[in-house]
Amino acid sequence: MALSRTSIFSDFVTYKPKFREDFEAFLDLAPEQKCALIPFVLELLAAETTDETEKIRARIPGEIEGTLTELLSALNVLHFMATEWNAIRDTPEAFLKDLESVDLLKDDRRDEGRAFFAEFLKHLADDRKRRLDKLFAHSLLPSYGGMTTLIDLRAVFDNPYGQTDLETVSAYSPRCTNWVPVVLVKILRDRGTPTTFEFQCEESQVRRMIDHLTAALKDLKAAESELRK
Repeated sequence: MALSRTSIFSDFVTYKPKFREDFEAFLDLAPEQKCALIPFVLELLAAETTDETEKIRARIPGEIEGTLTELLSALNVLHFMATEWNAIRDTPEAFLKDLESVDLLKDDRRDEGRAFFAEFLKHLADDRKRRLDKLFAHSLLPSYGGMTTLIDLRAVFDNPYGQTDLETVSAYSPRCTNWVPVVLVKILRDRGTPTTFEFQCEESQVRRMIDHLTAALKDLKAAESELRK
């Protein structure tokens, strides 16, 4: 195999057979099905959370005709290629040469495949500004990868154990007087260790977090407005 010219194929020898199978499923799609997948790929690239990606994928059966498993396999291939695409270093010409050097485009499909990927890469080029902005914005610290929340109930006891020096376990007789709801929050990071940050908070603290984030959004809009002048 010739030396790869693009980031997508830099580790091609380590790819599992499933990648080639999914690529074959992609090639088997009709031209209109292939083109219909491009907007979904671009949406997945811009998605910030797992919930967003699941909602995007869930729309495919209602918007593209065809076998769902084949469409999802093709989408996985295109999304993987788009994710690995280096907005600074890679070029469409080098990518097309790589496709042939790793024997993914057979002679009978070469022209059709080259035509599609030439169009596909135009869309990635149009997405270049967003990807560069994200690359430099996230270059120093881990970034937000998603969030989960859960409501938990904490029991309140009338006389918690250990409040007096004279108390013994044998004499301890707790009575539950109330339940206090709290929010358990888990924030996912896109890289680094640990991959998650967990904490609990009460309603007033949740509202303060929302206020701070709302203020941060206003700060961002003000900064963006100033940059456009």
